[in-house]
Amino acid sequence: MFGILASIAEFETALRRERQMEGIGSAKAKGETGGRPALVTPETKAEMVQLNAQGMSIRKIAARVGFSKATVQKAIAGREKAAAEDVLCQKLEYGRQGNRL
Repeated sequence: MFGILASIAEFETALRRERQMEGIGSAKAKGETGGRPALVTPETKAEMVQLNAQGMSIRKIAARVGFSKATVQKAIAGREKAAAEDVLCQKLEYGRQGNRL
């Protein structure tokens, strides 16, 4: 008896998953994205990085832009990581041209 119920539950789960995947595919085809929209805009991130480069403290930047210290730290770290990756890519491309790093 329990085996039959388990089989029915498994079948229902598979059907639900198929419908979910169809819905996600339909939304992607329409260009819709899922999830919560980002609160920190690229302009705000750029402002945070600029203020940090000018020597302003994380706490003061957070108070000025209206976000938490953690959010400011993540934004600055993300930009620094992206800049480091850009430099690395440029060096690798330079090395591929037959030059030494």
